[in-house]
Amino acid sequence: KRESLTKEMPEWINLDSDVNGITVNQYFVQHPEMILGEMKEVSGPYGMETTCAPMEGADLELQLQEAVKQIKGSMVPAVDVETELDEMPESIPADPNVRNYSYTVVDDQVYYRVNS
Repeated sequence: KRESLTKEMPEWINLDSDVNGITVNQYFVQHPEMILGEMKEVSGPYGMETTCAPMEGADLELQLQEAVKQIKGSMVPAVDVETELDEMPESIPADPNVRNYSYTVVDDQVYYRVNS
């Protein structure tokens, strides 16, 4: 758990209530046009629950194509797992004084012990 929210947290991670009082992600409160249906509270097996009911007669494929065009943002390139694994230090014999499945420092390198 986080001790407290930091300033770097984007607004869209927060919850808010829409005009009907239904709690949703703050992004959808600020951009209701991005909800591809109608937010409703319906009776479920454990009481009232929130659902997004499809718009009658609407084509979800077309709605999704239009919604995706409205998304503004940037992407950070993914880390190449193969390259990252190649950069990992070699294995060393396990120190019997280090518990299994725990970390230790040897010659200024951090190691994780797994078996021997």
